[in-house]
Amino acid sequence: MNRKTIGYILSVLGIIAFILTFDTVKAAINLPVLGTITNSILTIIAIVLVVIGILLLYKTSSKEKDVPIYKEKEVIGFRRIKSKS
Repeated sequence: MNRKTIGYILSVLGIIAFILTFDTVKAAINLPVLGTITNSILTIIAIVLVVIGILLLYKTSSKEKDVPIYKEKEVIGFRRIKSKS
């Protein structure tokens, strides 16, 4: 699994955890584990998961950059290359 996939998974899990903070959703799902966790702790967990997921997505997207293709002195297109770092 690459970082981008893990970032998406963590973001989705964070959104699901945030949805579970609503009382109507908690009552509909009725899991015993949700009764022991308060809404504030679940909200903090959700925010942390979403932030980590977004950071993983941001770090993976910055590895490619566009390099111009020249014909004499004129730019005729761009090529996407991966950076070495």
